[in-house]
Amino acid sequence: MTGLEPVRGRRPARRGSGAVVPAHAGVPGGTGGASASPSDEVGTTLFRALAVLRLVVVLYAVTLNAVRWREFEHPVVGWALVAVMVAWTGFTAWAYDEPRRRTTALLVADLLVACALLLATPYVHSDAMMARHASSLCT
Repeated sequence: MTGLEPVRGRRPARRGSGAVVPAHAGVPGGTGGASASPSDEVGTTLFRALAVLRLVVVLYAVTLNAVRWREFEHPVVGWALVAVMVAWTGFTAWAYDEPRRRTTALLVADLLVACALLLATPYVHSDAMMARHASSLCT
């Protein structure tokens, strides 16, 4: 490569045009100009922060359910749903990390999983837990 080849999807910059060509463009092993847009980078940073928050929340949910599982009406189902929460948290951390995977389908699936876990709470909790308004299965 001579470094004079056009960058994918861009016209070569004209001398004196003020255009900036990335230093890695045309360099073997470089991205060839396929770097993420600034909005993708900001979005990725925010989704990584969200992944950390989700990890903290799921650890709290696991701890809380580990403390009170003996009160559950259906403890096996409760632990299965806790396992779903942990697995879903791991999957979403991976899925939201890449901008091309952040689709409407993923967002809808994420919402449906959260709603299903909330709606499962009355089945898993005992009547006494429901009467005292114990927090939901996924807190």
